[in-house]
Amino acid sequence: MRTISATELLGRPVGAVAERCRVGRVAEVIVDPNLGKAAGLLVRLDWLGWRDKVLDWRDLRDADKDGVVIASAGVLLEVAEVVRVKELLNHDFNLLRLPVVTTDGTKLGWVSDFELVWETGDIVSLSVKSWCRRPPLLIKKSAIVRITLHEVVVRRAAAHQKRWQVAAVPSRA
Repeated sequence: MRTISATELLGRPVGAVAERCRVGRVAEVIVDPNLGKAAGLLVRLDWLGWRDKVLDWRDLRDADKDGVVIASAGVLLEVAEVVRVKELLNHDFNLLRLPVVTTDGTKLGWVSDFELVWETGDIVSLSVKSWCRRPPLLIKKSAIVRITLHEVVVRRAAAHQKRWQVAAVPSRA
């Protein structure tokens, strides 16, 4: 299963194979909170007055550290054409920076990144930062109770997980 983080996608160029050129940059990963998965990408076009268009997640061909590949610029849609995406953008919904709380109301911090399954756009995990916690807390999908327009609610036990465990590096004597 190949995964990619939202922050890896942000700002990456979007190239169209048919046109053999760069058409824009990834401005936002659009997540549908009802489905718990990426609906697509908001692409800021390099031409036509810097307009934003929507790229459905299913139209992504490939992505890596150098950028995102699509078949043609023709798969990019006007924001108004995709009703659910238009609603999310009108509510200024963005999973990044959304507050994270437990089911009992304990504030854990905010979403600083999230991992997605490349093939489906399903959320695998959330990275949660707070002012007092370092490193970030890793919340697996199974611990997510719900995502709303205003917060992410997770199981209380998720607050006690450790983000990164640093392995001891053997010394070379």
